[in-house]
Amino acid sequence: PDVTSATIGYNAAISAQTNAASTQVTLNAVNADTYAQTSVWTASNSAQSVSELMGLLRANRANATAQNTVPAIVDEALWSSFHLAQDPHFTLSVPGYNATSLHLIAVGHIAHISGIYDLAGYGDNAGVLTDFASYAAVYQHDTATTLQQNYVWLHVGHDEAALTTLRAMLNDANNPLHLNQLLDRRAIISNAARDPLVIDLLGVLAICTVTAGVLGVLGALVAAWLSARSRLTNFAVLRALGSTPGQTARVLVWEQAIITATALSLGLVLGLILAGAILPTLIFTNLLTRQNTFIGAINVPPIQTIIPFGAVAVVVGGVAVIFLIMLALMTRVVARPSVSQTLRLNED
Repeated sequence: PDVTSATIGYNAAISAQTNAASTQVTLNAVNADTYAQTSVWTASNSAQSVSELMGLLRANRANATAQNTVPAIVDEALWSSFHLAQDPHFTLSVPGYNATSLHLIAVGHIAHISGIYDLAGYGDNAGVLTDFASYAAVYQHDTATTLQQNYVWLHVGHDEAALTTLRAMLNDANNPLHLNQLLDRRAIISNAARDPLVIDLLGVLAICTVTAGVLGVLGALVAAWLSARSRLTNFAVLRALGSTPGQTARVLVWEQAIITATALSLGLVLGLILAGAILPTLIFTNLLTRQNTFIGAINVPPIQTIIPFGAVAVVVGGVAVIFLIMLALMTRVVARPSVSQTLRLNED
């Protein structure tokens, strides 16, 4: 129920030695015909779309059997560890493959493969993405055994009732659709959102942000008001020399507009720099999920800083409206006083 797309393939964890260092390699052999419709692929994975990458693997299917070499997409970690820039050919000692090391060729390399990421604190973890048809053909050619698929990817809809039923079916050991080691992306996200550390951290950041913002706006308003009040005599002199109230007000409008625009621009630029530099270091999560599963068993994706442009626009617009109101009041203060009364010395 509620499954919009599914693809079956093969997954294997491989320990490879490179320059006397051990690299954990996760190999995903997927159905290149259906994987693009099933996987979750973002711009942080690669500049190329998953459809383009699957097309690249399909285009090299014929060469796999002819050259006895599996075409593969590799991530940046494996590309660097195996020094594939000099030679795209590499070998892996895959489980059950007793002939020789399996020969592969990197037909493309990307930043990250969806679902295969560095495990924070658990050493290097690299990824390989291949077409199952090509992988199985080379595997069977050298071992005379048929490779059995052992992994399934599901893409589901947003019906919560159907999703609950699906989870129960996949977790039921007596159900023919039972899956071992089910990783539910939505459940993991939901659990992380309810993590006490995450809630506390977001609360502290929200309080600090609102406090700093309110104090900054109030400080700017008070400073601008005092500046206008302390210069009433200057504006009165301008009016005495022939300036109209409108011209005097425009002087203040231009002055405050330049100051406000500069402050907002610098605030946005510095905020982006600070967010990019500091926020990634403030990522915390509990060691245990709701199912008491060790979080280290789940691949941790690279940190992404997502800017909510809509919310930022609302905040900046609100601040701009406040300053416009403040500017109107200041203009009224500057334009209304009588010239003769303002210029009187010692109230004589």
